[in-house]
Amino acid sequence: MDALDGFEQLVAALTIRFMGDCADLDGLLHQSIADIGQFLKLDHLVYLDVDADAGLMMPRCKWAHDGVKQLDVPKGVDVSQRFGWLTKRVMTGERLIVHSKDDLPESAVEERRFCEENGIHSFAFLPALHDGTLVGAFSLDNYDEAWDLDEIAVQRLQYVAAIIASAVLRNTALNKADDSRRFQNELSRISTAFVNLPAEDVERKIEGALNIVGTMLDADVVVLGLAVDGDDFKMEYQWSTDAVGVLPFKEMEIRKEHPWVASQLYQNKVVSTQHYEDWPEEAASGRAVAELLRLPSFAAVPFQLRGETAGMIAVNSLENRAWTSESIQKLRLVGEVFGEALERRDAELKLKESYDEIRLLKDKLEEENVYLRKEAGLTRSQGRIIGDSAALHSMMARAEQVAATKSTVLITGETGTGKELLANWVHASSPRGDKLMVKVNCAALPSSLVEAELFGREKGAFTGAMTREAGRFEMADGATLFLDEVGELPLELQAKLLRVLQDGEFERLGSSKTRKVDVRVLVATNRNLKAAVSKKEFREDLFYRLNVFPIEVPPLRERISDVPQLVWSFVQEFSESMGKTIEKIPRETLEALMAYSWPGNVRELRNVIERAMIVSRGPTLRIERLEDAPPVSVGAPTKLADLEREHIETIVESTGWRISGNGGAAEILGLKPTTLEARMKKLGIVRPQRH
Repeated sequence: MDALDGFEQLVAALTIRFMGDCADLDGLLHQSIADIGQFLKLDHLVYLDVDADAGLMMPRCKWAHDGVKQLDVPKGVDVSQRFGWLTKRVMTGERLIVHSKDDLPESAVEERRFCEENGIHSFAFLPALHDGTLVGAFSLDNYDEAWDLDEIAVQRLQYVAAIIASAVLRNTALNKADDSRRFQNELSRISTAFVNLPAEDVERKIEGALNIVGTMLDADVVVLGLAVDGDDFKMEYQWSTDAVGVLPFKEMEIRKEHPWVASQLYQNKVVSTQHYEDWPEEAASGRAVAELLRLPSFAAVPFQLRGETAGMIAVNSLENRAWTSESIQKLRLVGEVFGEALERRDAELKLKESYDEIRLLKDKLEEENVYLRKEAGLTRSQGRIIGDSAALHSMMARAEQVAATKSTVLITGETGTGKELLANWVHASSPRGDKLMVKVNCAALPSSLVEAELFGREKGAFTGAMTREAGRFEMADGATLFLDEVGELPLELQAKLLRVLQDGEFERLGSSKTRKVDVRVLVATNRNLKAAVSKKEFREDLFYRLNVFPIEVPPLRERISDVPQLVWSFVQEFSESMGKTIEKIPRETLEALMAYSWPGNVRELRNVIERAMIVSRGPTLRIERLEDAPPVSVGAPTKLADLEREHIETIVESTGWRISGNGGAAEILGLKPTTLEARMKKLGIVRPQRH
């Protein structure tokens, strides 16, 4: 049997071999090229997969004669860019036979260098066609001898190459179908797992799913990034094999570190590399990271939700590998599944936050309603600030100055002067006037309960605390808190009050969680706080924090001219509640009321009028004798005109008889200068002549 007959038999055997079951295609391929190489006495024989459309040539199986060094052509790594001259000719689908490396043209620089480094004398590339399409090739190399195969042997080799290419394509198609089914099944399981998953478990599930994705795609790193700020991505989740270790990608913002990659992704372009050299010049930072981490192969795929870029998913490999269009599509599908899961999670968390906010608002509203019901049961009508005296006008001028601010106001005055009424007016005249003013009487609560009342308590904070309860500061958040009788606040709580006033922060009783509120504070006291500070009964720093804008409510004896208006106001109030009609008040009654010193101030006057309304019969108001009224001294004014004359003389003398202008008598009395001058003329008030 001659050599040709023997080769024909080998070709026939190989044909039968590849026409049968190719489950172990790689094993068949290794055995076949070894048989061919040994029969033809070659030094090297390599079978390459060729993708003419993509311009890729990737060694699939290689054989070397015993004692011959294997060539540096790694399996599955594209060599097209390395051997540009060779690739250009192979891609034409025609055979290429080089009898001697000296026959290579000057443009085949890398090919010549490779032959010289490996001692190759001659080589040939024989294309493998399937239905006229280039899909593979044989590469044959000899060291010591020139090419000497005849045309028939070359044709038979090309025939075998075509048989192998057909088997490879058939096997690849089957594997792709199996891989696709496995991938679709895994992706379906992953997607289904997210459907009813609680929001707090989504992140954990994604991290586990990245492991599955990496295994399916034979990747060493998988990273998921989410779109932020309209033109950037933030790396949120990552997975890597033990061979790679922990990577510094998480929390990285792509635009900051790799602007070119971010711009490509936001144009919905895929970024992929097979070698370090594939990174363009404008992406030098990407290449530097790839080389540092020894990850030459990279692919980043953007994904969209409802027409907008939602994120990106990236993979890396420790090997030089090309990412196929099928791999890219799989990555895009995975990204969309993860994106949908995270979008559902965010929607669920947002809905939960809305429910929590509604619940908190509902609880606060219920607390406010309870508070208002309590207040309605304890107080009567808010009332009005009544009077036209100079002292009252001076007080109201200061109140108007501070009402529109957020400043703390310290309202001082004797018991019964109407400090709470002034606080109501300041709050109602402020930008917060449409909200609730919460009130606390610091003297009406046991010292052990004041802290819980002001700052709230947690369940179990003390014996008997069976429920959680918000304090008055929380109830007044965004509004005004009025602390009446603040001078009675225990020393141990004054520091906590100072902190709220300065920083707006406090903790509930029994809790370490700091809460922050925005509360405007009004305080009132009938105590001399300066004296209390000197006696160490009140904190000095708290006093100065409260004393930002003090307003003193004058006692009734200093605004005695307001008594008639106050009397008629109280008469009207009690007439409505008692169903009585009072049409007149005797002059003697008013004079007696104006002559009284009123140690209990307006509150005492109101009580007197209420008692008078109860005992009066008919349309005339009758009051009982004011037992504590001081005796009327001889010469003391008893008529209203005399009282008015005396008061005006006192005011004009205090201003040096200056009638108009800032600080003039007219301003203090709340009158126009012309009105005051007419009143003085009527009362016979004349400035004394200087001697």
